[in-house]
This record gives sequence, structure tokens and C-alpha cells, in this order.
Amino acid sequence: MKVLAVLAVALLTLPAAHAQTAYPDPQESPAPPEAVPQPGEASEPEQEAPPALEGTIGEIRVVAKSIFDPNKPGEDKWVFRMADRLHRTTSPDVIRRQILLEPGDPYSPEAVAESERILRANRYLYEAEIRPIPAGNGHIDLEVVTRDVWTLRAGISFNRAGGENSTDFTLQDANFLGTGKDLTLWRI
Repeated sequence: MKVLAVLAVALLTLPAAHAQTAYPDPQESPAPPEAVPQPGEASEPEQEAPPALEGTIGEIRVVAKSIFDPNKPGEDKWVFRMADRLHRTTSPDVIRRQILLEPGDPYSPEAVAESERILRANRYLYEAEIRPIPAGNGHIDLEVVTRDVWTLRAGISFNRAGGENSTDFTLQDANFLGTGKDLTLWRI
């Protein structure tokens, strides 16, 4: 028993001793003077901020991508291509209704960011990105790129209780016909 207690104390103190030697206290060894930037001196070269876009919203284009990307390794299989053919992508009107900006509104990067957040909150969208594109004449077009997820689910169950058998079939779609509406069918 004494041997186990000694081993436990030795093991508990070992990491603490290692931590002190491996990670010294920054207060004990200050950085060399050449590493500390002097007042008025930039520590790293500053990058120029992208020019701010100003203008009004022109056209809003929705680009709906397939669920599976055949250019990605592992997604160029016949079963994924068949699923893409069977899947109805979300309607562009459903996407447009969730964007906080409309043609003629002043461009706002905050409204674009919030619209992206609203779109990504939908469980039927895998990704959503809004790209502002200068269109000339003070207009900024918005390109909304979305990619759906597979939302159709089917289920079957068999039960036996009290000497009786029962079968349950379920069909559920969280984006029925690309409308963004839930539909669930049961047969008991």
C-alpha cells in the first residue's frame, strides 16, 4: 500500500515539474527588445481593405447547385447522380423571399451577412453564399449560391404486441417539391 502511495505522489508531481521546465512563466523571461515594436512602428505590414461597395441592389440571381458534386472524389457515382436527378432543388422564389434586400434597396453588407445567416438556418440547405457583383450605373447585383441537402426520408417498422402484428410506413420530406415546406405521411 505504501508503494502505491509513493508512486501516486511521484506521478502527481512529475507533470508539474515538467510543466515548469517546458513552459516558463512569461514574466520571468521577457521578450528580447528587438521583438517588441516601438511606438509609431507597425508590427506587420498592413493590408489594404477592399473598397466598400456603394449603390443600389440591381438583379438578384439564385444559383442552385446539386446535392452531390461530381468533381469531388467519391461523389461521382451512379447512385449520387440518380439522387441528384430525383431531387427537386429549392425554388428560387423560396430563396428570394428570405433575402432582406430587394432590387432598388441601398446595398448593405450587414443585410447581406444576415441574409446568409437566415438561409443557412434552413435545414434543407447545406450551404448558402451571397456574392455582391458590381454591375455599373451604381447597381450591385447579388448572386445567391445555394446547395440543398437530401431531405426525403422513408421508414418502415414491424411490431408485435399482445399477439397482434402491426406495420408502420413513414415518408417525410423537409423540402417538399422545393417549396421549403414539411410533409409527413404515415400509414399504420
